Amino acid sequence: MKFVENIDPILHLKIQVAHDKAIQALQSNGINYSDENLELVLNPRMRSTAGRAHLLTNKIELNYRLLKGNDLELENTYLHELAHIVAYYIFGRAERGHGPRWGKIMRIFGLPPERCHSLETTHLRRKLTRYLYSCSEGCEKNESKFKLTPNSHKKFNKKYPYRCPKCKLPLSFSGNMVKI
Repeated sequence: MKFVENIDPILHLKIQVAHDKAIQALQSNGINYSDENLELVLNPRMRSTAGRAHLLTNKIELNYRLLKGNDLELENTYLHELAHIVAYYIFGRAERGHGPRWGKIMRIFGLPPERCHSLETTHLRRKLTRYLYSCSEGCEKNESKFKLTPNSHKKFNKKYPYRCPKCKLPLSFSGNMVKI
């Protein structure tokens, strides 16, 4: 296994130890897996996904921003993605996703074949911009506010404006934006 970029030596050691245990477990179960072309990448652009296995390129991406500080989840995510790579290596295209053969590899690694993590991801999500619109006349008393996406805001025009669902009058831009 090779790391695509320089990473923290402690993190490198933790992943290497988990990797070595996994290879040992495979060999003790009669599975010969060659890891010489396996690459590991720490992807800073990942948001809610803990990891990703690229089967054709033999590459594992980990979301280090999500996993840092949680050694057990880091190890489990790495082994989860490695199980995808190993299952593909052994069974080919017949084993993609979270099928029974992948589950068998996970059990060999000593892990339950679970597909999702339960880590908090809201701190990694992008803040979305919304443009505030309100009803031109009729419903303004009722505090009818509408949050339009940037694309909808750009498309809004006087010829074909968005209309209030209650009174059907054109919406008007309040001049304010919010981040949600």
